[in-house]
Amino acid sequence: MKQATRYSRPAGLLCLCLFLLPALLTAAPQAESPFPQTDSPFPAAGTSGLEVEYGARDLAGDTRDFAFDLFRAIAVAEAEENLILSPHSIATAILMLYAGAEGATASQIEDALRFSASGSALIHAAGELQALLMPTEDDDSDNESFDDESTDGDPFTLRIANGLWLDSHYPIRGQFVAQLQDHLRAQFTGADFANDPDGTRQGINGWIERQTEGKIADLLPPGSITPLTRLVLANAVYFLAGWQHPFRESATRDGRFTIAAGLERRVPLMQLEARLPVSMEGDTIAVELPYAGGSTSFIAFMPRDPSAWDSWQAGLDRESFERMLQSLRPTQAAVTMPRFSSETSLSLPNALRGLGMRDAFDPNRADLSGISGNRDLYATDIIHRSVIEVDEEGTEAAAATAVIIGVRSMVPTDPVQIRLDRPFVYTIYDRETGSILFIGRVSDPSL
Repeated sequence: MKQATRYSRPAGLLCLCLFLLPALLTAAPQAESPFPQTDSPFPAAGTSGLEVEYGARDLAGDTRDFAFDLFRAIAVAEAEENLILSPHSIATAILMLYAGAEGATASQIEDALRFSASGSALIHAAGELQALLMPTEDDDSDNESFDDESTDGDPFTLRIANGLWLDSHYPIRGQFVAQLQDHLRAQFTGADFANDPDGTRQGINGWIERQTEGKIADLLPPGSITPLTRLVLANAVYFLAGWQHPFRESATRDGRFTIAAGLERRVPLMQLEARLPVSMEGDTIAVELPYAGGSTSFIAFMPRDPSAWDSWQAGLDRESFERMLQSLRPTQAAVTMPRFSSETSLSLPNALRGLGMRDAFDPNRADLSGISGNRDLYATDIIHRSVIEVDEEGTEAAAATAVIIGVRSMVPTDPVQIRLDRPFVYTIYDRETGSILFIGRVSDPSL
């Protein structure tokens, strides 16, 4: 008897959106069978081919922790909204910032992103992870991409690009730039933030738009880049894949989708019957929809009990996610799922402060001396946007994250109070010659 899995409750739009791009971090190498029988769905650490103690798969595991921590933090603030994030994009952009962080600032980034390593091992692992996600290189392009086509002609494209824009008049340590270029293949561009901040902003937005096939336009809003900006770090991800088992468009029908408030919406519901990995264990229902041409899957899950949505969502973490993945079993299933598109734009500092990353955003406490050798830089904002479109043929998604780094103003935020309301001595002094032209005292200005 086949299992009937109907996605007609709130998880349909929330968790489906969240886990498309994190799946890039969890997917195991593709096997001949679409349902590999292994003891664990997670590749073993230290088996990535490079002789390092902390490697790409360790970083991917740490990012799963971060993905759920960040998701819970944002889900509370955006309780009734559809949500789509790319933890991979966010973590990569912050790792570029981490390459220039020192002291408590670096330690807080490690804790907030749940890294279990530190220093150059993290940057090395990030480069290794990018190489694993991008098995081929397009030497004629300024980005890394993996493009494939299955035997049925279904496309699979994954593109990951990193860029850094540096103020041409600000001293930057060569070691900082070299790390990002060597390990993350970041593209370097000189910028004139002081004289043309808005033109530079438009140039960065144009680069992101090209890397995401036009899906992410105008990521940086007017005013986000100022004459005090010294550096911008950006990551862009583009994903396009067809289903291994496409939905028949003729089977799509308008149907009821029950939102969290218990109200019903009429939306296009796609229908698919196929043998798929399914889990009905514990308090969670889950189904995995594999994409053709790659090792990436769309994993959707929701609570068995619709009334438990809030508590179930609040309890999502790496451990529950991995238990769910391990419980997936090949099952003949009839899946009903909405056709949808979604977009999320976020300024991340508040959420990241809540995870413990505080000093990087504080102009008086930030230690980004690994960038320039000085402690005058801090992160003024981290901006993220993700978009997704899911239909009968497959999925197109994109994400971009920009870390904006500025120099703190030399003008104090709170002026020092100088009250000459008691006797004082004064001079009229010529600085060029050092001559005191006049000297005097005020004992009683009323005389």
